[in-house]
Amino acid sequence: NDREELYSTIVNQTREGIVILDREGNFYQFNQATYKMLGYTKEEFENLTIFKINAESLEILQNNINLSIKNKKGVFETTHNCKNGEIRNVRVSTNFIKLKDKDYILAIWTDITESKNVTKKLLEQKDFLELVINSIPNQLFWKDANLVYQGCNKIFADIVGLNSPEEIVGLTDYDFNRDNTYAESYREYDRKIIETGKESLNVEENYYNAKGQKGIVLTS
Repeated sequence: NDREELYSTIVNQTREGIVILDREGNFYQFNQATYKMLGYTKEEFENLTIFKINAESLEILQNNINLSIKNKKGVFETTHNCKNGEIRNVRVSTNFIKLKDKDYILAIWTDITESKNVTKKLLEQKDFLELVINSIPNQLFWKDANLVYQGCNKIFADIVGLNSPEEIVGLTDYDFNRDNTYAESYREYDRKIIETGKESLNVEENYYNAKGQKGIVLTS
């Protein structure tokens, strides 16, 4: 009827794969996106099972199926094999349903391969920048407009007694395990920069490191 035709059109127009499979992993029904995202024809896909396209271990796949059945629903990430050998990253949302008194799993597949690749590249860039920053033989740090530290390099972390640069996020000049005699002068210097918007180069400042040793640094 018209309603069934409308539903079928909507389901087949969506970019997400929509598939119904039984407990044994056989595909009962699926939309066009399900097989097209993996490079198969409808006829080819009809002869496959979830175990054939799964790119992860059988143990992980079976565990995901079992959890979906046990909890009546689930969300997890997995990988699927394409016909051409390519592997796609997929986010799967599942719901446990009954059709004609038989148990099935309704699954929606969202291809997240591109977003995964972008995230990987961003992480690689972050790692590279951290390597560069930590290779600079000078103290390096940055704060927000409230004078709260947002990051630093390894040398500065060592100076103020932190185990790693990550620990500095959210701290102020008063929070370090060292003599804070000069803390307010640092903050006054920072306020001046923020208020005037003008850079300041090679300002001589005194400091104490975490071992109590006094030093002098040129700050820009």
